[in-house]
Amino acid sequence: MPDQTKMVTHHMGAVHPNEESFAVNATAGNLEALEASLLAEIAAASDEAAIEAVRVSALG
Repeated sequence: MPDQTKMVTHHMGAVHPNEESFAVNATAGNLEALEASLLAEIAAASDEAAIEAVRVSALG
């Protein structure tokens, strides 16, 4: 059976000035956590450029 795990590299530098990066294992079991994390970053974004940075970090 092929591994269906997708790795999503998420860079939070635009929202968090410490330039922290982390990888999120985007399986069915934790998609809700990924969604919550991205929504929190969008909510914390101070302007359109910060929202765009979240989009680019999530989608590449």
